[in-house]
Amino acid sequence: MGRGSGSTTSDALTSQQWTHVPRLVVFDLDYTLWGPYIDVLNGGPFTKTEDLGTVLDRYGEALSLLPEVTLVLNILETDAQFSETKVAIASRTGEIEAAKECMGLLEVSIKNDGEGKKMKTLEKIASYVEIYPTCKIAHFNKFLQESGVAYKDMLFFDDEYRNIQDVSRLGVTCQFCPDGDLAPGKNRSIESNDPDHATRVFRKWTYIPELVVFDLDFTMWFPAMDELHNDKIIKDPVTGDVTDAIGWQVHFYPEIHSVLSVLKTDPQFRNTKIGVASRTEEIDTAKKVLSLMDVELRGEDGELVAKKPLGDIADFVTVFPGSKTTHFKQLKDQSGVQFEEMLFNDDDMENVHDVGALGVVCSHCPDGLTVTSWLQGMEDFQLHKKQQNA
Repeated sequence: MGRGSGSTTSDALTSQQWTHVPRLVVFDLDYTLWGPYIDVLNGGPFTKTEDLGTVLDRYGEALSLLPEVTLVLNILETDAQFSETKVAIASRTGEIEAAKECMGLLEVSIKNDGEGKKMKTLEKIASYVEIYPTCKIAHFNKFLQESGVAYKDMLFFDDEYRNIQDVSRLGVTCQFCPDGDLAPGKNRSIESNDPDHATRVFRKWTYIPELVVFDLDFTMWFPAMDELHNDKIIKDPVTGDVTDAIGWQVHFYPEIHSVLSVLKTDPQFRNTKIGVASRTEEIDTAKKVLSLMDVELRGEDGELVAKKPLGDIADFVTVFPGSKTTHFKQLKDQSGVQFEEMLFNDDDMENVHDVGALGVVCSHCPDGLTVTSWLQGMEDFQLHKKQQNA
């Protein structure tokens, strides 16, 4: 459900008369009804806020309904034309309990003619809920069995085109709503706010990590891999742009090149290895993008030294769903580097918390990797080593 300010007005929608109405209306969750992704948050317990339609995770990061969701749900709940229509939720997230908890907390203000308003949670609005990682076809098979509604009488909303393609083959009418991908929650800027970052990044250090590890989604690049329409990921031979099947482009955060340039050209880091640790379920897509996205490596003088795909720069790649502690145990086994000699960069505070508990120095970069976050991580590594050697 889009976030644009020039949206259709409530009066225009509520006055619309329809010849045929669906018997079951199904919504995806992440970036269709709410944002950001439930799996980039830090887990529960979640708490309500004074802002209607917003809850906070255990570290205070917000999950909010997208702006037009309340209007659409009001129509389904109050318009007599939809009195026999049921609402369902179909989500592929692996954060099943977190999603259900948030559905039980997020409230929608429903207008009652002559009776003011009443509050209703997403959990109460939805008659059918299917939340688990799988092809959306499996969710719809369950809806068919449980509701008795034929596919031809269903209407489905989702921000991911692959889900639209899959479900439409069943005979379900599907509405693609990509504006949800632009919902507030994660920085997607390709411009640096630090004009001196390329020179600031080169510094002398007393202690050097043996392994530097990076998360991918919203740390190194955006959008997230499961936002892409991944049946066709290609690289333009002229521009080097990496795009999906409908032309959506994968972008590095702008200061990635400078940080990786230090790691690959500064003699201080000659013995430092680079690792990748990602929890995405889109394993093949992530590895494909790793092999295509070029990093410009420059020396301290700013001269281009080489251009290499990120996948070629990384010495160790761990991409699979699960706790990041599992990734780091694998990285330790593969590299032979002890946790205390590693530095980890991630936008997700939950991952930072989990990996930090292993003894790894962690740098939280909520706006994506920047030179500032990198330098702070290195400063923290200096302090960690001084304390270790005291």
